[in-house]
Amino acid sequence: MDGKYRHREQAFLAEGEKVVAQLLAAHWPVECFLVREDRADTWLPKETPCYILKPKEFQKLSQDKEPEGIMAVAKRYFPTEMEISRQERYLLLHEISNPNNLGAILRTAHWFGLYNIIVSDNSVDITHPKVVRASMGSLFHLKVAEKQDISVMIHKLRAQGIRTIATDAASGKPPESVAPGVAILFGNETHGLPEAVKSLCDECWHIPGTGGIGSLSLPQAVAIVLYELTRRDFHETR
Repeated sequence: MDGKYRHREQAFLAEGEKVVAQLLAAHWPVECFLVREDRADTWLPKETPCYILKPKEFQKLSQDKEPEGIMAVAKRYFPTEMEISRQERYLLLHEISNPNNLGAILRTAHWFGLYNIIVSDNSVDITHPKVVRASMGSLFHLKVAEKQDISVMIHKLRAQGIRTIATDAASGKPPESVAPGVAILFGNETHGLPEAVKSLCDECWHIPGTGGIGSLSLPQAVAIVLYELTRRDFHETR
């Protein structure tokens, strides 16, 4: 389903057993299920419309080389604005262009308990099939506000007493464990955060390294920073 149709119909495809299982676990609104005929005995939801497709029909819709035979037409169900609370943490993503990266970041955020995600204008569509697939269904458990002006959101967060932290590949202090009431920002895979955005934040973090390579991949950097950011949560619950 192309982007223009996803927006026009306010719906998108969620494919694969694990992704659909997470869709159902999150009680996400679903218009219908599409099931390959050889999987009909396994996937026949009782209350939601279900259409049985021949293998060639299913293959035309699938994004996978070896489809698992199940997908859902999910409704577009995202907040237009993000509620701000000093009891929460926020992840802001500026102009993320790679759908696999965005999906991996959403999965990482879910793992570390960051449920409030703010995605800027000029980012890949959060319902892009590769985003949905790479998130492995984590998308359905998060509050994702899309097409946001990051500069405006930083001002709103700071006005509510939220500590805002930019990230940079070359400079800044090492990540640390921080209590809720914080927002962490990551920029484009190639260009990072613009200086104009970083200047609006309270501070900047940088992941130190000694290996001599230019930089980490964006999903790697997000995982490291979110681990450090939430580390106190793990120790408090042990």
